[in-house]
This record gives sequence, C-alpha cells and structure tokens, in this order.
Amino acid sequence: MGGELRHVAAQELPVWWPILRDRIAAACARSGGKYLPADILKEVAAGRMHVFAVTPLARDDASADAPPPIQAIAIAEITQFPRRRVCRVLACTGEKTSEWLDKLAEIEAWARRCGCTAIEPVARPGWERKLKSRGYRKTHVVLEKSLIAEKIT
Repeated sequence: MGGELRHVAAQELPVWWPILRDRIAAACARSGGKYLPADILKEVAAGRMHVFAVTPLARDDASADAPPPIQAIAIAEITQFPRRRVCRVLACTGEKTSEWLDKLAEIEAWARRCGCTAIEPVARPGWERKLKSRGYRKTHVVLEKSLIAEKIT
C-alpha cells in the first residue's frame, strides 16, 4: 500500500532538499516556533535528525539524477535517556494519510535497529485516533504556554 519509504541520508540532502523543503516548511510552521527549515537541514546534515520521505512506487519519468515527488515526510530524532533510547517522531505530514500511514512500521523497524526501545510521535490530537489501532496509546499530554509576548499580526 502507498509508496516507498526512503531514509534520506545526509549526503543526499543537496539533491533532495529542493523537494523536501516545502513539506519541512509546513511541518515547521506547526512547530510553535521551535524550528525553521534551515534548522532541520542543519540537524539532518549533522546526523542528529532524520528525514523519511514517502515516494511513489514507480514513475514513468524516473531519473537517476532527480528525486521523485514526495507524498509525505516524517522527521525523527533519537533521544538517549539514562535508561532508554527513544525515537521521537517530531513531525509527520502529507496528503492522503491512509495511503502511506503503514510506512510508520518501517520507521519503527529502523528505530529498533538503532537500539530504540520505544517510539514517541509528537503529534496533534487527530493522530491519537489514527494510531490507536497500530498499538499506540496516549501516555502524556503536552501543554504549552508562551513566556514571551505574542506578536499581533
């Protein structure tokens, strides 16, 4: 079902960044000011964050030199706690979720290979319903309050 999941390696960023940038910008816009696309680019290039892209299975205009169109992306980071290693999915965005949501299992497998014992999506409320049948459960609620004056635009 869906497309192919691709873990975009740091050395592939010069080729992939032009097609990833808009999706990453959309994810950053919903981050509450935590990230800009340039921040994600820097962290992926340094190996501290990871970008996964869902691409179509086959294309008629496939070129070895150009990356395929993107259906969805996920941005993840691995956090080492004193007693656990956890993969945090910081953003996951795309259209037609039902066509690619099964790719999350591949990210879970990647996280296991990286030594993670859990995966934690940082998600908007609607994701709870979508992920419940896949074994995810709500363990915490993150509340946020700005400590600086909000700009009125």
